[in-house]
Amino acid sequence: MKIGYIRVSRDKQTTALQEDAMDKEHCERVFTDKMSGKRFDRPEFLKMLDMARTGDVIVIWRLDRLGRSLKQLIETVTGIWQGFLPGAAIWTAKISNTRENW
Repeated sequence: MKIGYIRVSRDKQTTALQEDAMDKEHCERVFTDKMSGKRFDRPEFLKMLDMARTGDVIVIWRLDRLGRSLKQLIETVTGIWQGFLPGAAIWTAKISNTRENW
């Protein structure tokens, strides 16, 4: 199953681009947090981890949606793979190797 995760830092920020990406990836379920990425106690993120099973694909718009720093990103991904969901895939909807999309 494809499970989407959307995060914005403030209520005033829009989730539209991230929602579009989740639609394009045909996510069956999407979880949305409106809070700082510095926090590990993001309620929807934790619900997503609780729901996801080995073999599911976690879809995010960009890597920075999982953490604010490289250290936090590595800790989050490592935690997902080693602790919560061994073998789970994490897919970013916005990775491109063409210069036109930069």
